[in-house]
Amino acid sequence: MRRLSFFISEDLDAGLKALKDEHGTPEAETIRRALAAYLADKGVLPTRRPTSPQRPTRRRRGGNR
Repeated sequence: MRRLSFFISEDLDAGLKALKDEHGTPEAETIRRALAAYLADKGVLPTRRPTSPQRPTRRRRGGNR
C-alpha cells in the first residue's frame, strides 16, 4: 500500500465524518472503497481480483443418492 496526500473540500470532509460516525468505517477506508468503485466503473480496475488460484473441487464418493 502506498501513502498519498491530497486536499478535499469541507463538504467532502463533512461527508466522510458523517459516514464514520454512522458506520464506524475509517475515513481512509471509505476513500479507498470509493476510489476502487470509481476506477472499476471506468474500466481501469478489475471489479474482482482473485487472491489465490482456484483449486478444482473434488467429488465425494459413495453416499446415498
